[in-house]
Amino acid sequence: MYGHRMADEEREPAAAASEWWAPRWKGQKGRLEVWYATATDDETGTGLWVHGETVAGTDDGSGVASHGWVALFPPDAGPVWQRTESVPEATTQTAAEGEPGFCADDLRIDPTGTEGHTADLSWEIDWDASDQQPLATFPRWAWERELLPGAQVLPAPSMPVSGWVDHDGQRHRINGTGAVARIYGHGSAQRWAWLHADLGNGDLVEVVTAVSRRSGLSKLAPITFLRMRVDGYDWPATRIASWGLRTTLGLPQWSVKGRTQGFEVSIEVTQPADRCVEIEYTDPDGSTATCTNTERADLALSVRSQSGTERTWRLDGTAHAEVGLRP
Repeated sequence: MYGHRMADEEREPAAAASEWWAPRWKGQKGRLEVWYATATDDETGTGLWVHGETVAGTDDGSGVASHGWVALFPPDAGPVWQRTESVPEATTQTAAEGEPGFCADDLRIDPTGTEGHTADLSWEIDWDASDQQPLATFPRWAWERELLPGAQVLPAPSMPVSGWVDHDGQRHRINGTGAVARIYGHGSAQRWAWLHADLGNGDLVEVVTAVSRRSGLSKLAPITFLRMRVDGYDWPATRIASWGLRTTLGLPQWSVKGRTQGFEVSIEVTQPADRCVEIEYTDPDGSTATCTNTERADLALSVRSQSGTERTWRLDGTAHAEVGLRP
């Protein structure tokens, strides 16, 4: 129903899968490399977002630095977030060093877990990503050849996680499901939306929908990339933009609807303001964007075939989502 079940020979071999964890930045100017982990506690619905990035400035001499932040989304209080300290160029990891994952002194994300601290938050989350089947939201060539302004992949799209986050004298347990994703390119989009949701029983959905900042493209409608993993199938079968889908960007609601590869798709995301954090992003060229993120979004998702067969999912407060807009 959702394309084809991936045979063993079609899956990424272990060596190839490990490539998704290798740093991409090779010392070039004007690049942005992002790592982020998200997780939800099964019992309480507490959400976690850990973000690390390396920003290599353009030719204006702005330099290179790695930094990040952590955000905690408890179900019974407003979310809290803090930045980590910025690490200067001398200690920023490049692809030549070959260590998997992201490390910037007080923030680590790698195949074994994430840990770190800020002034008022500390965390330690363990996982084992060794048996994860990566999910490429964009075509693989977009990631490998850097032909687009940016691309995203998930080295670990859905895995058990276990650990804790400490804040204000309280320990929040995170024992549930998590994911790790990556972005590499020249900076954030002109505007965008993102969704990751574990739908239960190993099923998941990933959406990246964005408008490029490149001249001539910034006035176009958002281009949407949709990937689902349902009942062991990856769908759509081809990793190309879903041109039949139309995104309506906004807050607190945004949506993706339309037809792709013979299926009617409806995705409705709600990001209540009291569950969101707003964080300013800075691109390599110094321009800024505002990201509104929550790891406790609501989701209504349906996929209907031409024969009328329909699958639906509803999540209350356990989807991960964000909207990015320019000032």
